[in-house]
Amino acid sequence: MARLSKLIVMLLVTLMLGACAPKHAPAPDSALQEEQPIPDPLEPFNRAMFRFNDWFITDVFGPVRTVYVGVFPQDVRNGFGNFYRNLATPVRVANDILQLKVDKAVAEVVRVVLNTTFGTLGLFDVTRNIAWLNPSPEDFGQTLGHAGAGCGAYLVLPFLGPTSIRDAIGQVADSVAHPFFWAQPLADAALPMRIHDRANALSQYFDEYQQAKADAFDPYISFKDIYTQHRDALVRQ
Repeated sequence: MARLSKLIVMLLVTLMLGACAPKHAPAPDSALQEEQPIPDPLEPFNRAMFRFNDWFITDVFGPVRTVYVGVFPQDVRNGFGNFYRNLATPVRVANDILQLKVDKAVAEVVRVVLNTTFGTLGLFDVTRNIAWLNPSPEDFGQTLGHAGAGCGAYLVLPFLGPTSIRDAIGQVADSVAHPFFWAQPLADAALPMRIHDRANALSQYFDEYQQAKADAFDPYISFKDIYTQHRDALVRQ
């Protein structure tokens, strides 16, 4: 029962904070490729959630981010990101194996050993300049897509979407594979650490988010297209 309760908490946090914005700097609308549009039967709800999320990012997180960036310089924030990425290695390795990408799984294992040993528990990414040790990250949403599952309906979740039905299911599976779920000593720290991980990540591309929103004629459509293209590209890799 305790394990189930932990899973529910992780699910809620992951769904609320797991997909703050595009992982990479978004391209302008003119650069968006024409692809089959993702089904969006929940568009009225999704647009309402998009407006709520935008208000939260801009008016609530924005001032917090200003203080956070002032306290922690870029190198320190990069170190936080390296640490959390290192900690999530089991998620990526599990999905590499499920997709039969043995070379990527091996690269992830070598990477985590080197970064944990020589990078002060992953705070420093000592493998960043070794190309074969920096494979594209894999998650269970990609694993489902690799197996032929469609993305399902588009979904914008409160406190930062977007996602899809397939990727939301994938996030649940990834939560189970994460050390936060299994390592009892981390149980009390798991929730604040996960929130800090997402907040730190969002602080890194807050300006890009604002610029992409300003450049878009319809930010909702633009971010939906960016998300769809990004996820499709990851599945195809």
